Amino acid sequence: MQLLQDEHGQVKPSKTRAAGLNYPGRGPEISHLCEIGRVKACYAFDREVFEAVRITCKAEGLLPALETAHALAYVLNHPEEFSRGEVVVINFSGRGDKDLEMIMRYFYGD
Repeated sequence: MQLLQDEHGQVKPSKTRAAGLNYPGRGPEISHLCEIGRVKACYAFDREVFEAVRITCKAEGLLPALETAHALAYVLNHPEEFSRGEVVVINFSGRGDKDLEMIMRYFYGD
């Protein structure tokens, strides 16, 4: 299993506003798929995630959960990794309304 670790091998806390992603490790299956090159691990910064929420709400009328918005943010911020006309499938899991208070605080403050 792969973990977020410091230079001494100690587990580091994860830093995300998405509760479903707030864990410092990956399961053994995902770790194995990354190691053999079948899966690429990637990330998105909070500002990119919230911008993906804004874009998706405006363009599609959908409020993605923050976990889903991480995938949206990655695709939006790395267009060079996708061919023109390529179909990208993102599963909208969960409910964005559970994150609404945090989203409102991000855009409008306390």
